[in-house]
Amino acid sequence: MTTYYVEIVCRDVNETNSEAVLRTHVDAIASAVFSLDDAAGASFSSDLDERTITFGFMISESGKATALRDGLVLAQTALHAAGAATRGWTDAYEFVSKTARSERELSAV
Repeated sequence: MTTYYVEIVCRDVNETNSEAVLRTHVDAIASAVFSLDDAAGASFSSDLDERTITFGFMISESGKATALRDGLVLAQTALHAAGAATRGWTDAYEFVSKTARSERELSAV
């Protein structure tokens, strides 16, 4: 098993949401991510100007692809728990980027 830092970035695609509505959504998503059982040590940030949210998870898996999949599942779960429909989560938030770096890669930086 290798531990990976997985970062998932999503963007709110509902351009009609005011900053106040977006801030309320971001607060709900942050609360949801920090209540997930499998997300101990998670990080979360947002950029209201860019309408992005960034999830960070430390995930132990046998490979990067599996760690990325697990990170996406955690991000989707947090979005769903905060009120975005699981089936249509990409209707509310678009996937911007995903990365996974092993602890070895992180220590080399």
